[in-house]
This record gives sequence, C-alpha cells and structure tokens, in this order.
Amino acid sequence: MDERCRARLLCKALNGTGEDEPAERARILKELIPNAGADLWLQCHSTATMGRTSHLRQR
Repeated sequence: MDERCRARLLCKALNGTGEDEPAERARILKELIPNAGADLWLQCHSTATMGRTSHLRQR
C-alpha cells in the first residue's frame, strides 16, 4: 500500500472516532505521524496525503 492510501485510511479511521475515545485517537495519530509529540491534537474531519514536504515541529 502506498503512503497516500495509508494516510487516507488512517484519517478515515481517525475521523470515525469520537471525543470519548482519546486512547484510540492517540494510537491512530501515532501511526499517522510517528515522530509527533504526545500532545498532538488534530481537529476531525482531518485529511492528509503523506509526502516529503510535510513537517511538524514543537511549539
């Protein structure tokens, strides 16, 4: 499976979680963005395409 397809599937899974599922959201985010910090939060409905130009940094 290519990176873009995998990213879309992970976003779909993330968007399918509820506010009452923080552990599942954290698990999906860790898989989607492995190097992200523990306090990463994305507003659902999220979309992504994984590419070499996407970067996250700490505040």
